[in-house]
This record gives sequence, structure tokens and C-alpha cells, in this order.
Amino acid sequence: MSCSIPAGRSFWRRVAVRVRRALASGLLVPAAAALVLAGGGPVAAQAPEPGLVVLALPATSWGVGLGLQDFVITASRTRPDGARSIAAERPAANMFLSALIVPAPAGDSARACRDAFWQRLKDVWQVLKDGPGKASYRDVRQSEAGDMASSDYVIEEMQGLRIDQRHLHTYFARDGSCIEVHLSKTLFEPHDEELFASVLRTVRLLDISSAPAGPVARTYRVSRGDAVALMVPPPWQDDFPGGRGNAGPTLTLTPATTKDISFVMTVLVPPPGRRDGSYNTPDALRKRTEAAAQGMLAEAVESKLEIDEIKGPEMAGFLFTATDKKPTLGPGEFRRITHAQAALRDVMLSVSLFSQAPGTAEYAAALEVLKSARLLAAPL
Repeated sequence: MSCSIPAGRSFWRRVAVRVRRALASGLLVPAAAALVLAGGGPVAAQAPEPGLVVLALPATSWGVGLGLQDFVITASRTRPDGARSIAAERPAANMFLSALIVPAPAGDSARACRDAFWQRLKDVWQVLKDGPGKASYRDVRQSEAGDMASSDYVIEEMQGLRIDQRHLHTYFARDGSCIEVHLSKTLFEPHDEELFASVLRTVRLLDISSAPAGPVARTYRVSRGDAVALMVPPPWQDDFPGGRGNAGPTLTLTPATTKDISFVMTVLVPPPGRRDGSYNTPDALRKRTEAAAQGMLAEAVESKLEIDEIKGPEMAGFLFTATDKKPTLGPGEFRRITHAQAALRDVMLSVSLFSQAPGTAEYAAALEVLKSARLLAAPL
């Protein structure tokens, strides 16, 4: 048994292949396809502002606080070049947000960041203006205030269609990095100004150690019509490829203060004709979990893997924990893995908690993240 992320030994590679094949064919989830957490109790902490997310680069002590209440996260990742980005939408308001932390291309100031990005924007505009899009722009403005700089404009038309799409790019700088927060809204009207202002009032640079630790709702799009909301401590970092056209998007959460815990959740959304919940019955879930435990027993320290129940307000399933008999404790390797399969109404949760030791505060917090899962309707 290998508790490794992301590649691990051949066992976990085979599991990943089986999951992808099951998703592609619309079959039920294989028995060994869901890996999840156990143990610990609720973690008491202060309650931060609603929807707070802290976006941070790897190995840095600071991040960007964003208030994403009423937003659905569509993608979040650390790019190969080390940049960190997040994208979200507020469907009811037809509003979009993205945030980006990248190495500063010029001077270490908000204005220098703004000017460098502005040149790239102008290059894109030229392509759109001269290309098939035939875009037109108006109300271009730039400003600075304190440690912030901004660019603001409206795309009036695209391909002959009046869209009045307002864009506001706000920039900060810290420690050789540029931070961009971009808001946009189609069919923007003067009364929509408060929508932008309400988001910008939540944006600030903060030290991760001083960020509120109490969990808040963080919502991820997992299909064209569904989102999953989780109660997550704001400093925890996520990696999420997006679920708009993906029947099984995988979310990874990592506490900001330790590398000894990794929470991995795949949300398996069945096709419309199979959303009757028949594969999510308690009996079916328990049998699959028992089969998975049996398949992992030979590589576990334990002579028997106990199957336990796990329940939250909306989710319910079964789990067990296994300790690697021959751990390879290199980067991304873990001693323990807790495995569960759970139903969240008519979708399946496949979640993993990889850890080095039981009983830590982060371990208990990760369990509460899973229990908090709620399924939301989120039409595009």
C-alpha cells in the first residue's frame, strides 16, 4: 500500500485509471476508487468573515484575502511557473472574478505591476479589434490610491453584439510578486458599481499566521448545474481543475501550516438519467468500502481494517483507516490513509485524507470539512 500524492506506487495508479474509465463509461464507482478520512472531533475556532479565502504562493508566509461569499469557484491552481490563480463566478449577478499572484515583471510596486499588465491587455485588445471578434472599447481609466493601482474599461461590442462588459483590474505588490484581482460583468449598469465595491472591500494582503482559522463556506462548481459547498479554514490552499464539463472533478486541500496532511476529494456526478440515488444506498456503500478494505489489507500494518460510519447533515458513508506496512517517506509520501465512500444526496464523494499521524488538529479539521459537504444547484 502506498500513501502517495500524486503518483504513488502502481496500486494508486491503477485506482486512478479505474476511476477515469468508470467516469467515461458512466458506470458505478469501483470499490477502491474512494479514499477518505477518519478520527478526531470538531475544531473550535473564531468565525471569520463569510466566504473568506486566502490565496497564497507555496512556501510564503503571506497571502491575499478575498471575500467569495455567493461566488462559485470554477478553478484554482498553482501553475507550473509557480504562479497562483483562482477563478470564480457569481451566476445570479452574471459576474466573474479572478485573482493571480505572479513574479513581478517590473518594479516592485502596484503601479509597476499595473503598467506591465496594461501593456499585455493592450496587445490583446489589438488582436480582438482586428480579428473576427471586432471588439470595441470605451471608458478607459487608470488610477492609484495608496498601495493599490487599477485599470478600468468597458467592452462595448463583440461581433456586433452590444454587451457593455465592465472590467476592473486591481493591483497590489509584495515581496517581488504582483497581485491582480480582476472583476467583470456583462450588461453592466451604474447600480452594479456596488457589486464590484463589495468585493474589493474584502481584498487585502495578510500574514497567513494571523488569518482567521474558523471554517467558512467555500463553494466549488462540480458540473454544469451542481456545486459542492464545504466549510474550509480560510488559509487552507486548494487545487481544483474545474468541473463545468468534468463528471468527476478532484479538489485537493492542504493546510497552510503543515505538509503532513492532504485532503483529496473527487465528486462523481452521474449523468442526468442516472441521478436516482440507487447506487448510493447504505448497503451498496458499505459493500464497496468492505471490498476496498480487503484489497488494501495485505499492504497494511493492521490485521483487520474496521469499517466505521461517517455522517454529516447531508452526506453519509463508510470508512476505514490503513497504515502502510512499508512506507517510503519521501516527498508526497504518507504513513496513513483513511478511505471512505459517501453519498451526497444523488452524487458520490470519493475523498482521501493522507496523513503522517492520527489525532492532530488538522486531521480533525479535515474530517469536519468532509462532514460539512452540501450539494447546491448552480445553473450556469
